[in-house]
Amino acid sequence: MSHRFVPMDSVELDELFVIEQSCHSFPWSRNTLASCIGSGYQGEALIWGGRAVGYYITQIVVGEATLMNICILPELRGQGLGRHLLHRCLQRLSSEQADCCFLEVRAGNKPALGLYREIGFEPLAVRKGYYQGEAGREDAVIMKLTLDENPMCKKGA
Repeated sequence: MSHRFVPMDSVELDELFVIEQSCHSFPWSRNTLASCIGSGYQGEALIWGGRAVGYYITQIVVGEATLMNICILPELRGQGLGRHLLHRCLQRLSSEQADCCFLEVRAGNKPALGLYREIGFEPLAVRKGYYQGEAGREDAVIMKLTLDENPMCKKGA
């Protein structure tokens, strides 16, 4: 099935919010998601099969990028779409002159932690009790990737 990437502001907010809600036990509010489209943030939606199935949101400040959010519809996970979306995100950050990318991920999100490590992200620290969880609070693992040292981040990779 063919796919393409489009700027997030070209997709209806309601469509993006459905993705957000289906991907997270404690999703961002509609207002938070809306505030991260444009105005200092970058992001793209992945269109697959004619509909938005995922997106990423980043912010770059003085050469340091933060991956604020990335998600793929749960029913489409395990097909490489998340890896593809992350790959696109990192290439875009590199082309926008970001030196590195930081992210925070739930300590219990083993699939995401595995993907990030495989890509080259390295754990830096743990924020204790950072996320709201089903059974109380959950730790966040802070990770970093140096973009210019990672061949995946180059155009054409």
